Amino acid sequence: MKNQSTQPQPPSPPTTRTVQPGQSGGSRITLDDRSEVVPVLFGGRYQLQGLIGSGGTGTVYRARDIELGETVALKVLRREVVSIPGVLDRFRSEVRLSRRITHKNVARMYDIGEHLGEKFLTMELIDGSPLSQILGVEQGSPHALPVNRALPIVIEICAGLHAAHEIGIIHRDLKPEQVASQMIVE
Repeated sequence: MKNQSTQPQPPSPPTTRTVQPGQSGGSRITLDDRSEVVPVLFGGRYQLQGLIGSGGTGTVYRARDIELGETVALKVLRREVVSIPGVLDRFRSEVRLSRRITHKNVARMYDIGEHLGEKFLTMELIDGSPLSQILGVEQGSPHALPVNRALPIVIEICAGLHAAHEIGIIHRDLKPEQVASQMIVE
């Protein structure tokens, strides 16, 4: 889900770390949060530019689609997740279904692919802060938002969920980490 209020985000300080996509024995990749060039192409067309985050099903990177000249989010699925019988079929089904949602508050899913044995998804990149960060969850000091700041976010989340429900899609894992807000909340 995405929140459509737009205000510029302050640049984050650069941090460089070496990561290994998924759990493969593939090339090690040095990523810089400031989107420095990374000499590895995922699926022959996605140039990884920086680590966005990691969760239960995979690791998400900012990537440049060199074929179309666009920046996307690329999620490398964890091997232990895709090895569970039926899970990969479920991901394929979710990509097919989610392509049918065209709503400003829902991130678009683009494709599913494979690189050096690693399965990945590509989707619309939302430049903004995760709701968990806005709520202070990531900093270990969660706090409530004032109603005048929370209400617009809640309304936009509900509008996106409604669009999904209208075509029979139920989001089974909605949580603050998955809601990107382009709104600065101080």
